[in-house]
Amino acid sequence: MKQVQSVALRSWKFTYRTILSTRTIERRVSTYYSSESFEQEVFPRLRKGDDWFYAALEGQRLVGFSHISRRSLGWELLRIYVLPRYMKKGIGKKLLQLGENFLRCKMAERYYVYAIRRNRLALQFYTQNGFRRTPRRDAGGEVCLEKILRGST
Repeated sequence: MKQVQSVALRSWKFTYRTILSTRTIERRVSTYYSSESFEQEVFPRLRKGDDWFYAALEGQRLVGFSHISRRSLGWELLRIYVLPRYMKKGIGKKLLQLGENFLRCKMAERYYVYAIRRNRLALQFYTQNGFRRTPRRDAGGEVCLEKILRGST
């Protein structure tokens, strides 16, 4: 958990540095990535097979992770973060591919992700990896992007 929290904090500080205040980033990460949050929400869903969480390691060091969950509107990519110095090395793309393999096994036809409208880095990443904007599902300052899955495993 400590490594997940560290990767999240470092990634958020890099990604959202011009969008959110440092205080907001620290507060959200400490809430979203707390041990209690994972114990109460993430781990039980993983055990039931309703969530998928994958860690990218270099040796024993966590350098990124991804988390997909079944929600009321379908499958959602909740988190995908890679440490800044490991960006643009294919790790994020590989995490997406592994998650999509899981989704195909679950017979999912599509999945979606929300990104802060001003987060150009995320919007570019998702678009380059086959996601398309779904404006009817936008929420507040976030845009919704959806990806249709082709083929099955």
